[in-house]
Amino acid sequence: LTENLNYTNCNITLWFLRHNIHFNLFPSPAKNEVNVNFTMKQQGNVSIEILNQLGQVVKSEKMENISGNINKKMDLNGVAAGVYFVRFRHNGAINTQKFIVE
Repeated sequence: LTENLNYTNCNITLWFLRHNIHFNLFPSPAKNEVNVNFTMKQQGNVSIEILNQLGQVVKSEKMENISGNINKKMDLNGVAAGVYFVRFRHNGAINTQKFIVE
């Protein structure tokens, strides 16, 4: 299972790199907001979701017809302290990163 998971993560990372999409998340730990920073060389649609540890979406944003260097600030008002995940979707590919809210 670990080998398959690592292989799948590698394929997803390669897909994002091949399509010129770079996704960074900061700060962690976060307080009032978290920044999702990415670069898209081709115009497209993006969905960004913040999920709790149960996989429930607590915040979401959709951005359409975007390209270039993007820094999306996600408001964390009403989000309790704990461990969360940012799920980044673009053209059927999904990338997820963990972060902490203080």
